[in-house]
Amino acid sequence: MESAVLLFAGNLIISGLLFATFITLLLIPAVYRLFSVSSLRFGWLKKKQKKVKVIPDTVN
Repeated sequence: MESAVLLFAGNLIISGLLFATFITLLLIPAVYRLFSVSSLRFGWLKKKQKKVKVIPDTVN
């Protein structure tokens, strides 16, 4: 009976460590790259450009 509980606890700990390693090494960098590429594409990180006023020509 005790060995079954210990086997279950050991499997749970090992699978948790594998899941945490997967998240840390694969998922987090992929999400970071996704957001960094999309932010550059949409200009969220670009500096604001100065607006230049255009004075229209007047007809005399």
